Formats: sequence, structure tokens, C-alpha cells
Amino acid sequence: MKIRTKLSIIRHVPVIHGGRPLLTNPQIIDFSSNISPIGTPSSVKKPLKKY
Repeated sequence: MKIRTKLSIIRHVPVIHGGRPLLTNPQIIDFSSNISPIGTPSSVKKPLKKY
């Protein structure tokens, strides 16, 4: 059995972190947001306060 990559994957436009597409494509949905109900861990908040 030969494994084939779906055409939709081959044609996928790469995006950078934060969901800003390299080319405008309204079909790409960005799910990279932190939607955790408990929020950002304190182990992350403390180092960020330095900046």
C-alpha cells in the first residue's frame, strides 16, 4: 500500500507563530491562542516580568 499526502496538505500555505499567514488565506483558522481556563502558569509569568 502506497501512502499519499492529501492535496490539501501539499497546497497548505505555511504560517508563522501567531497565525499571521505568509499569504492572505481566509481558509486557515489559527488555534494557537492560549485558551486554558486556568490561565498562564506562574512558572511562565515570573520570567516574563523581567522584560
